[in-house]
Amino acid sequence: MRIEKIHIDSFMGKRDLTLEFSSGVNILRGDNESGKSTLAEFIKFMLYGAAARGVDGTIPERQRYLSFGDTSFGGYMELRTAAGRYRIDRTINQTQSGFRESLSVSDLDKKTQVFKGENAGEALLGIPEHVFKKIAYISQEGEGYTGGADLGAAIENLLFSADETVSTDKALKKLDALRVSLRHKNGKGGMLYDLAEEREALEERLNKALSDNSEIIAKEGSLLETQRRIADNKTEYNRARKLCELYDNYIAHTRFARLDETIAEENALAEETAAMEKTFDGFAPDGEYLGRLRQTAEQMRAADLQVRASKEKAENAARARAAAEEAATESRDTVSLEKSAEKVSGAQKTTKVLTAAGIVLLLLAVIGGCVVYLMRMESALYAAAAVGALIGALLLVFGILKKKSTDRLLKSFGVTSAYALLEKVRETEESAARKTEALAKAREDESAARALLATEENRLETLKEALHAEAARLHGDGGDPDALFGAVEQYIAQSEALASKAALLADRKKQLRTETAAYDRESVEKMLSAVGDLTVFEKLDITEYSRKRDFCENAISALEIKRGELEKSLAALHATVENPALLRAALDALCKKERAAKAKYDAAELAMRSIENASAFLRTRISPRLADYAGKLMAVMTDGKYSELGVDGAITLSYLSEGGAHDAAYLSKGTRESAYFALRLALADLLCKEEKLPLILDESFAHTDDNRTKQMLRILMALAAEDTQSLVLTCHTREEKIADTVGAYNLIEL
Repeated sequence: MRIEKIHIDSFMGKRDLTLEFSSGVNILRGDNESGKSTLAEFIKFMLYGAAARGVDGTIPERQRYLSFGDTSFGGYMELRTAAGRYRIDRTINQTQSGFRESLSVSDLDKKTQVFKGENAGEALLGIPEHVFKKIAYISQEGEGYTGGADLGAAIENLLFSADETVSTDKALKKLDALRVSLRHKNGKGGMLYDLAEEREALEERLNKALSDNSEIIAKEGSLLETQRRIADNKTEYNRARKLCELYDNYIAHTRFARLDETIAEENALAEETAAMEKTFDGFAPDGEYLGRLRQTAEQMRAADLQVRASKEKAENAARARAAAEEAATESRDTVSLEKSAEKVSGAQKTTKVLTAAGIVLLLLAVIGGCVVYLMRMESALYAAAAVGALIGALLLVFGILKKKSTDRLLKSFGVTSAYALLEKVRETEESAARKTEALAKAREDESAARALLATEENRLETLKEALHAEAARLHGDGGDPDALFGAVEQYIAQSEALASKAALLADRKKQLRTETAAYDRESVEKMLSAVGDLTVFEKLDITEYSRKRDFCENAISALEIKRGELEKSLAALHATVENPALLRAALDALCKKERAAKAKYDAAELAMRSIENASAFLRTRISPRLADYAGKLMAVMTDGKYSELGVDGAITLSYLSEGGAHDAAYLSKGTRESAYFALRLALADLLCKEEKLPLILDESFAHTDDNRTKQMLRILMALAAEDTQSLVLTCHTREEKIADTVGAYNLIEL
């Protein structure tokens, strides 16, 4: 089978990646973390999918293959087999209920889907996943490929060499002789028997010594621990004490430096204070002066407001006085109103007299005319009656006209009768009296308001003159009191700040002189000169070292007392008792020797059983072919040094050297990996005759030298001629440089 192309949609951090491979050797070179192992995992995933559960507590493949931030992983792979070209599309999506897999295998020649419901790898290669991983998938830990019954089911479980020179009979005889030397078949002799008896006797002595000397053992252990603790505490005490002394001198050094800085700051502050005191020609305003100044300004503002109020009050009083005068002027018309009332009263009387006289004359004329007519008197009497009637009519007309004239006059005053007019005259007189009184009051109020205004104006002028005098003292004009206050406040603030700073500096200088009184400056500098960089003390937690110094000092005193007591007690106890420590050391050495002999005995017995069970079956079937093929490959890779390989019962390699079989663990790591590489190729040739497996080698040449790497690449290129494809994943250029000297290959840079 040959892989032609892969495309990763998303897989273990790789996204949207397409690679095409040739039919022979493909070298994929990339830096560490560039995704070489990811590509190998992706090819296995395309063939066999991803496990839903982890093995032995490992993370399941379905979670490990999922890129961060994605909810699916997968892609496709195109490959060619003896039966045709195929494409595998496999995607696994993460849902709320778990993972859901989508798989399809397409026959590219027939344009149809095939192998529905089957595992793609098993359908195309004819082997299960675990066999593929242990034969064709050679990872960075390649030598650990075998083990377990799953691979054994494909290669008859266990492999062993059937070469005539590798004699299992000799091995069995040697193993049996070793077993008998360790323990006789009747169980009454041999090294293990002798060691067991010696151990029992030594255990009995030790138990007795432990029973008799438990107090000695405890006190000796306590004494050793006490001595160790005394030594440790002395070391820590000396170190902590030295650091504390250096730190104290460093603190004194910093205080001397701060004292110099403080004195310099005091001198600079004195100059600044002297310069500030010249601001107002030696005058130093204080808070009390500022309060008086503010009080004067406030009084001036209040006086100004009072002047304005008094001026407004005087103006209001003047307007009130003018109004009262106008009202009093209007009241002077009362005299004409009285005259009119008298005139109306006389007119009404005249009207009454004329009307009465006219009526009387008319009545008399009518009566006289009637009498003359009835009595037929002389015509002269008619004339007299007519004249009387005419005079009466005229009087009546004059009375009526007089009445109308009187009514018009009453109407002009808004009344209908003389009585009403007289009442109005009385009311007008009372109103005039009140207005006269109000005029007098208004004139009095106006005079008082103007007097108050003059007083307030004089007070305001006095305050202004006082403020201007203070402003001139402070080099101001007094026009802007706030600016004047600001200047005084600034001066006071600066003065207080300087005074406060001076007090702080004086206190600091006094404190620093007190703190440095116990130190000689020259001695301090001399001690610190050996330190060099004093910044180390800035990061030093001296509190911890002070506590450690005091703790160690107290601990040393207590431990010295305890050591003396223990030594006296042990001197009294060390007389007739056997030393359990020596007995225990002897017993430990004996037990170690016995365990080694027992392990050797068990190993010999297990090896004999394994050889006896596997030799007959494997020698007659699989082992000769496998050993022959792997041995030939190993001979090529090692230039003939190792040409015979075998596999023991634990499915690990063995090799023939110096007339005997040896475990592959004795080989160097590079040679051991070459041997397992040869065994993989032999297994691939044995199990996959019809469909050649593509070989995936992930950093498999990391522990081999250039010559063996060259031979292994030559084998891969030879297998390429037999339609075996190989993918060599590496982070070095060594493989491609060596391959350049061997044959053709396809280089892919990641």
